[in-house]
Amino acid sequence: MKSTRRKSEPDEDDDADEDELAPELQAIIQIEAEGGTRLSASEVASICGHDRDKILGFIRECSQQEMDWRKAAEGAHSSGDREEAEVCEGKAESWAASVSQLRRALRIVVIGDEWPLNRLFAELLEHP
Repeated sequence: MKSTRRKSEPDEDDDADEDELAPELQAIIQIEAEGGTRLSASEVASICGHDRDKILGFIRECSQQEMDWRKAAEGAHSSGDREEAEVCEGKAESWAASVSQLRRALRIVVIGDEWPLNRLFAELLEHP
């Protein structure tokens, strides 16, 4: 995020400049935006090429976006702009969900699926 001040009705590309995001992270964001469903941890790991370092970098990037949006929400609250604060909070929550999802993918890459049913249980928990 380039600045903490956002317009009240940002479009989907308002978070981080699309050109600044890695293609894998762009793919994850676009697939989820299109379908309205969360990708599984194994799908995210696959999109990221099962690359531990790449996933760790994406976790850092998404965490930074989350923090920036939370700061923007605090600023909007301080200035009394509730609508702006809600938009910023929604963006922060979206980035936080991405961090959680990437951490689940990292677990698969680093530890793997020890038991085939672990994946099934994980899928059921992710997609109730």
